[in-house]
Order: sequence, then structure tokens, then C-alpha cells
Amino acid sequence: MKNYITEFIGTFFLVLTIGLTSEVDHVAPIAIGGMLMVMVYMGGHISGAHYNPAVSIAMIIRGLLSVKEAMKYILSQIGGALLAAYLVSFLTGDIMKVAPINPDLVLQILIVEAIFTFALVLVILNVAT
Repeated sequence: MKNYITEFIGTFFLVLTIGLTSEVDHVAPIAIGGMLMVMVYMGGHISGAHYNPAVSIAMIIRGLLSVKEAMKYILSQIGGALLAAYLVSFLTGDIMKVAPINPDLVLQILIVEAIFTFALVLVILNVAT
């Protein structure tokens, strides 16, 4: 149970940071990276600090999590993300939007997202496991 609570808390703070700093372009990357680092220190030894369904899926492929266990991780991550998005909306008075500024660039954005998600998962698989 502590694994799922850790995943919930870590994802909550990561999404909360994204939501509260996304309007300040020059601050957001450092704040998000800093929060991720802190949450990894907080939960790495408990749950592995996935905080992202892509990481949990990679752990299935690597054979470190069963599908059933990974689904519990992913549900915890979704729960933490939803609560954080709700809190961002409550605090800012606006709906938390995670969307491209220019919808014409969706394909390029998806390609960049795929590349950096690959890099994130690759680092975690090679460092944490």
C-alpha cells in the first residue's frame, strides 16, 4: 500500500508544480525538474519513484512489475494527477490546461514528447534498476 501512496504523492506534487508554474516560462523547467528530483529522493526507495505511466509500463517490459501491480501504480498516478489538476484549478480560478500553444505543431510536439519520454525511461531503467 505504501508504494501506491508514494506514487500518488509524487505524481501529485509533480503535476501541481507543472500546473502552478506553466504560465512562467523561464521558471517552469527548473521548478518541475527540482520537484521531480525531490520526489525521487522522497519515494525512490519505497516505490521506485515512477510518477509516470510510461515508466511503470517500462517496468513491466523489464520484468520488474507484474501487469496487475503496474495497473495499481498507474491508477495511483492518475489519482494524484487528477487531484493536483483540481487543486491548480481551485487555486488559480482557471482550468489546468496541458495543451500546445500552437495546435498546428501537434505532430512535432508528439515527436519531441516521444523522444524525451524514451530518454526518461532509458535513464531510469539504466540507473534505478
